[in-house]
Amino acid sequence: MSSTGRHNKVLIAAGGTGGHILPAVALGRALSQLYHVDVYYLCGERPIELDLYRGHGIEPIVFPVRQLGTSALSKIRGLWRAMEVTKECMSLLRRGSFDAVVGMGGYVAGPAVVAGVLQRLPSIIHEANAVPGKTNRWLAPWVSLAAVHFACTSQQFRARRVVVVGMPIRQEILNGSRDEGIREFGLDPAKRTLLVLGGSQGARNLFRVLLESLREIDTPEFADLQLLWSTGQANFDDLQKTLRQQNLRHLRVHMLPFISRMDLALACADVAISRAGASTIAELLAAGVY
Repeated sequence: MSSTGRHNKVLIAAGGTGGHILPAVALGRALSQLYHVDVYYLCGERPIELDLYRGHGIEPIVFPVRQLGTSALSKIRGLWRAMEVTKECMSLLRRGSFDAVVGMGGYVAGPAVVAGVLQRLPSIIHEANAVPGKTNRWLAPWVSLAAVHFACTSQQFRARRVVVVGMPIRQEILNGSRDEGIREFGLDPAKRTLLVLGGSQGARNLFRVLLESLREIDTPEFADLQLLWSTGQANFDDLQKTLRQQNLRHLRVHMLPFISRMDLALACADVAISRAGASTIAELLAAGVY
């Protein structure tokens, strides 16, 4: 509670992918429930970002942010837009009388944290990876606090203060029901379930290798195995087309563009194959799926 008697207000900036947004949601819930903080979320305008937030009953503040790109022209355009967004964030922080800013990753997090620093507000960044990204390395000396997932990351920051907090995860992912998950995804309760995760572009090689391997294990020996596969929206159509061409006889593959009820998927899973995203790995380990 602030000195004025109102609840403190925190802006959490997280966008891009579920790897940034889902930990942000977990953090926001903890702040609200444990410390009665009023939490607001800031993201970019990509549909996947809005869907992730709205799937958790959250209506985020949306600022269009552009990736820097690789060409000189695209970098200049991206930096110019980032400066504009930083100004918009400063105005937002003033209008909303926010007390702190937290950057959890994604293109919108950098401008939001910079705005918080310029407004002289407590500004925090969270680094999920063992090797910090360029934006967080640049921001670290200026923020009030750098929170890290791995202890080794602290040695790679020039920050005034670093604390090891791990990875925020949503409590509900640990409470899923296998029976409910079987019904939700149309699985066979008598079969073992292999959960396949990784919706970003970085998972495409993993998915290609897995598809190539399906024919080799499509034998009576593995007839008790089924796959629950979250492809990501961008990969779904191509993967589904290729899967149809496989004409599998023994393996059952349930392919979805996105799994919103990850609690149920984890409850069904006997083992998982996943792109090694920090948030995903933390949730798998917490749920005891290896």
